[in-house]
Amino acid sequence: MWSPSGTGTDGGIIPLSVGLKFSINTVAARLITQHTTPTEVIVLAKKMGITTHLDPFPTIALGAEEVIPIDMASAYGTIANQGINIEPVLITRIEDRFGTVLYEYKNNGKITDALSPKIAQQMTTMMQGVVNGGTASSIRKWYKYAAAGKTGTTNDFTDAWFVGFTPQLVAGVWVGFDNPRIKFTGWYGQGGKAAAPIWGRMMSKIYSDTKLGYRKTKFGYDLGAPADTVNIDAVKNPPLENIPEPPTIPEKTIQNEVK
Repeated sequence: MWSPSGTGTDGGIIPLSVGLKFSINTVAARLITQHTTPTEVIVLAKKMGITTHLDPFPTIALGAEEVIPIDMASAYGTIANQGINIEPVLITRIEDRFGTVLYEYKNNGKITDALSPKIAQQMTTMMQGVVNGGTASSIRKWYKYAAAGKTGTTNDFTDAWFVGFTPQLVAGVWVGFDNPRIKFTGWYGQGGKAAAPIWGRMMSKIYSDTKLGYRKTKFGYDLGAPADTVNIDAVKNPPLENIPEPPTIPEKTIQNEVK
């Protein structure tokens, strides 16, 4: 019996946008068990750029499967690109010291129509709420323009994630360790605390650098959704994700592992 915790509310009906904004696990759990299936989710994930193996279990709705950062950036890029996934490319151009082009990417990567533009726009609108008053509000300390994304925190604070996008750029931040035995010890290891601030600082520097030429600061559509308000309390202390605290490890056990 799967019984996910982390409702974040006292019960009742809430919009999907609120569930996403505050990382309410039970909303995601209900979606995958009552409105779709794990297999259908995996099919869509593959279209959006996820290349790693995914098991068809309901826990996939809460991010229980392992993925790599480049795949997450690719999948979010699908949403930012109106539902079209373009296979990521690591190197686009190589020149020698004299400026002679030794290699140039020919733009022949795989392109997949994964989502309808309408759904991509709806997802963008909802994920803007995560940044504007939700679990990624800390981004607003550094970056003031349009942004959308989602925080993520794995069990026992092993990994902290934030993947997001502006009207022109997509970026993912993963904070963790290659050895899963090494974990954060508390709330400071959540995605909104450990990963989102890095993303906000980076985007602030990129959009402040006039040499880079990134100027588009608003998404080019309006679905008529009410604007989320950004208050100073949410920026200073973004809402925590609704996950339980990790179990307390006896001091003696910690000392033995260090040895």
